[in-house]
Amino acid sequence: MTHASSGQPDFFLIPAGVSRAYTDPAASVDCRWFDLPAQQKRRQALRDSLLQTNPNVVLGFITINNIRILQALEDSGIPVVACERSDPRICPINWRWRFLQRKMYPKADAVVVQSRELLNWARTEYPDWKTVAIYNPVLPPPENKPPRPPFFRREFNLVTLGRLAEEKRYDHLLRAFSSLAPDFPDWQLTIGGEGPTRNELESLIRELHLTERVELPGEIQEPYSLLGHANLFAMTSRFEGFPNTLAEAMACGVPAVSYDCPSGPRQIIRHGIDGILVKDGDIEEFGEALAALMGDTRRRELYGAKAREVVERFRVDDVIDRWERVLREAKG
Repeated sequence: MTHASSGQPDFFLIPAGVSRAYTDPAASVDCRWFDLPAQQKRRQALRDSLLQTNPNVVLGFITINNIRILQALEDSGIPVVACERSDPRICPINWRWRFLQRKMYPKADAVVVQSRELLNWARTEYPDWKTVAIYNPVLPPPENKPPRPPFFRREFNLVTLGRLAEEKRYDHLLRAFSSLAPDFPDWQLTIGGEGPTRNELESLIRELHLTERVELPGEIQEPYSLLGHANLFAMTSRFEGFPNTLAEAMACGVPAVSYDCPSGPRQIIRHGIDGILVKDGDIEEFGEALAALMGDTRRRELYGAKAREVVERFRVDDVIDRWERVLREAKG
């Protein structure tokens, strides 16, 4: 079920066998937090929409959605599993949502986080949450590699993929690449994705004189069309949950350089084996790590070969088994 309008096209295709349901538009009406009658009307609309699907279990994603679902189904007898897709220690929500999270999450039949680190944190800080950790599965890349993107104009490609947003810190990546670009004329940087910081990034690209060396192609519907032709992957995020694009790149045999941000990359990259973890926020060290791999084909190949093991380390069958266990226990 989605809050999206029934006329809004899907970015990804809905698989056959999946039934799509839309909420009542009243469930998405914006209202002030202190407008209690409007809040109650919206909550009731969401409750009615959810109950119309006759659910055995309701699985929510993203903090605010999870809270709204838990409020809507309170005292309904319908079990709810709340899934955090980022790092709840850092992901910015205001004090009202934080208060509601602390109030409502204990009512969830399970709270799913994406790393052992976050599991240990939640069990210490919020022992009344029924927290479990489930990684994302990593699928092998398609056997038939998509065509090389036309915007890959140089021999070697440094790539990242994600929303153009402040928490991704792509300005750090641009500054690190700027310091290396003169020494690596055969390399191009491509930042796939779309978001609110595009204008700022385009301005910085011009300021750093990188217009011929950096591409911002926008939304990428098929990530393997980009990752399958990459030579090196970079991640400069301020925080992550389980970064799928990093894992997908490694599944393609692409080594990675990433900030060792509070969660996410460190559970995927094995430092010195299939990639390099860099002190969080250190642009100079990040540039040095990029240069070490950009300038050493043999090392990139060795790391890339080990990177492919990510598919076995996060096997689909293992992840499905864990999800089925959680949902079965929630259903009772």
